[in-house]
Amino acid sequence: MMSSMMIVIFSTLCMAVFAVIAVVWWTRKALGIPRSGPLGRIAQWAEGVRTSEAEVRTATVGDLVLFVTLYVVGVTLVITLYTWQAGSAMDKYKQESEQLRQTVNTLQSEIISGQRDLADLKEQQAAPQLIVPGADEEIIGEHVDLHWQYGNHNETTDYVLQLMRIAGFTGDNDTQKVAHLSAPTLTDLRPGVPCIVAATDSADQQSRAALGPGTYMWRVAVGALNGPAVDSKHCANDDRVREWSEYRTFRVYPSMQERLESTKELLAGTRFEQDIPFSRVGPDGKPTGFDMDFLKIIVEHCLVLQKDGAIHYNRDECNNEVSALKDGEPLEDLEQGTPGHLRLRIVPMPAGVNWLEKLQSRHIDLYIGSVTRAKKREYGGVTFTNGYLNYSSEAIFRTSEACSSIDCLAQKRGKVGVVESTTNAWLADELKKRIANLNVVTYKSFPALESAFEREEVAVVITDGVMASTMGLNETKRLAGKALPGWKSYLVDHIGYPEEQFAIAVVKDTQSKNDAAANQLLTQLNCAINDHPAQTLIAILSHKYQLDKLGTSYAAPTLGSECKSIPSSAGN
Repeated sequence: MMSSMMIVIFSTLCMAVFAVIAVVWWTRKALGIPRSGPLGRIAQWAEGVRTSEAEVRTATVGDLVLFVTLYVVGVTLVITLYTWQAGSAMDKYKQESEQLRQTVNTLQSEIISGQRDLADLKEQQAAPQLIVPGADEEIIGEHVDLHWQYGNHNETTDYVLQLMRIAGFTGDNDTQKVAHLSAPTLTDLRPGVPCIVAATDSADQQSRAALGPGTYMWRVAVGALNGPAVDSKHCANDDRVREWSEYRTFRVYPSMQERLESTKELLAGTRFEQDIPFSRVGPDGKPTGFDMDFLKIIVEHCLVLQKDGAIHYNRDECNNEVSALKDGEPLEDLEQGTPGHLRLRIVPMPAGVNWLEKLQSRHIDLYIGSVTRAKKREYGGVTFTNGYLNYSSEAIFRTSEACSSIDCLAQKRGKVGVVESTTNAWLADELKKRIANLNVVTYKSFPALESAFEREEVAVVITDGVMASTMGLNETKRLAGKALPGWKSYLVDHIGYPEEQFAIAVVKDTQSKNDAAANQLLTQLNCAINDHPAQTLIAILSHKYQLDKLGTSYAAPTLGSECKSIPSSAGN
């Protein structure tokens, strides 16, 4: 195609050259201009060819050579141009071909890598993956819910479980601890003897087992049970070769009190949020913040675990430790490991994990972390201590925002941001009931909400006043929660208390023999929170974390009659 085009161009160029020569010759002849120079003589020679032989002699051989040379030079130039263009096109074609080849090779490599990854995933999913209980998780009660995931699961897939008791509660032959349990199925498993049973709910990849106190290993495999149960524990004589999951261990305790007797630890859940002063991870990787320090002092220096497993508040020891802290002694230097004192273990709650459900299932003993006490949250055995900090919800606007009310913002179709599953979200719901076209956007965490506000994704945020003060935004204007529509309904129907307060969420020990034992942790925490040492501690920590500048306050100490102090030696 390119060759034909170049021939046409060359022919046209030659015709144009001869046409120009002809025009010049005709013009000279018509005007009588004398012919001179080589081209003139060539023209004269051409005319002589037409008229007579005598005229031919006027053109010399040199003139003819010049004409031929010019013709050859023109042809050479055209051929050179064509060759250069063809070479450039060929180079470009080779370059594009090489790039295309490299792209294809890269895609092929990615496909091969993806196929290998897929094969690895399929190989990993050849056996089920254990989900719940977590590794070394501590469970309160007589029932354990086991959950797993299998990559090739469908509604007809069957599963079997293998459980093995590897240690008893206080000894391998301990049976007294399970005397009060209601018809347990696997409570008398002998240590070291595996038991294979069919899953109770294969369709949902989960199973429930009634287990006695002790430490257990478990795993799961695909397939129906091969053989009937051979004993009263419903264990089967199943010798089929299976693709088992990995092993995982967990511990079962009949009650929170008996777990405390065994471990001497209180499990406290919290959600670490960086850049807020309540609970976060410090530079050394350890929990820090107002709530973390406050709870550590209360649990490890103010509560005593007696020999009978009962928890008591010791005012004298609490006061001694707080006084030392007030005198400037670092928190890290306070006496640790005092006989009879509890230890605090912090259990982080990742984003997306419902802390209230973890508390209700007794996976933790309490939850702290700038959480508002609310009647709406008090169910499933969960209740709140007395509040230790008062605060108020606020709506935060930018100074540049023309609107100063939620009604105005709704008319402009502006967005209101809140953190999901918080009391602030409850307040936003009350606003939506009363303000048409209000657009409320929820976020997973306070940092996510703060970031959205900084990027101007939302025009207003509703949050706790102490949180708003940590956002680092200078140009803001605030509207108190009490000035928002629906405030009274929010306070009465959701909060259920006269004011908003941060408190500690505690779960009752429902396996205890009486109400006093079931509520002892709540009672003794309230004793500590309401007494003078704790109030002094709150003041110290508020100053340390600058909460005294964020509009917080705390109630006057009121030590009730049930909060009688016990001597330090009582826990020994």
